[in-house]
Amino acid sequence: MKYKYILFDADDTLLNFKEDEKNAVSALFRDNGIEPTPLLIERYSAINLGLWKQFERGEISKNDIKSRRFTYLLEEMGIEGDGVEYDKKYRFYLSEGGVKFPEADTVCKYLKAKGYRLFIVTNGIENIQKKRFARAGLNSYFEEFFISEKLNTQKPAKEYFDKVFSSIGSFEKSEYLIIGDSLTSDIAGGINAGIDTCWCNFKCEENSSDYHPVYIIDNLSELTGIL
Repeated sequence: MKYKYILFDADDTLLNFKEDEKNAVSALFRDNGIEPTPLLIERYSAINLGLWKQFERGEISKNDIKSRRFTYLLEEMGIEGDGVEYDKKYRFYLSEGGVKFPEADTVCKYLKAKGYRLFIVTNGIENIQKKRFARAGLNSYFEEFFISEKLNTQKPAKEYFDKVFSSIGSFEKSEYLIIGDSLTSDIAGGINAGIDTCWCNFKCEENSSDYHPVYIIDNLSELTGIL
């Protein structure tokens, strides 16, 4: 085997975050007597994504994300309410998610049987990520969850990956492959760390970034042809 250690991103790689997000936002607003229109869900998703990009760049903290995303949304949509309280309820509903991509089980089982050691690398919120993976039935495939708030650094920082390598016990960069959907987090992070990268381009988008992965897949099942 060319690689020994497979680092999987979580959201929109193994777990269908967009579906979990939509379900959580819908439940949250219905709980507050507000119809979750497609525009409302779309605007939340855009605001949330923008804040997470700022977090990747080290411009804001994870607590800033929690306090700002619904505050910004409610202000923009002219809805009365406490953005911080909305966020607490949203995180509960999100933790009740766990929608996975159809191929996730098959691919993880295949890789585990082949002898690869599998790990999760995520910037997500610890208790939410672990609950969602448990509900998705994927926990048993992974030896460890490397979650940014536990490591006190985040993807794509080199420091994040150095801590991952140290915990696993190998700094042989050729032994690692990171698999993820984000060019600015997973692929940039892997390149910064000096390891091979695989971009999950499930939306078949053009890569207009400066980050060029070693592999590109548009379906998880394609990993069985690479690994």
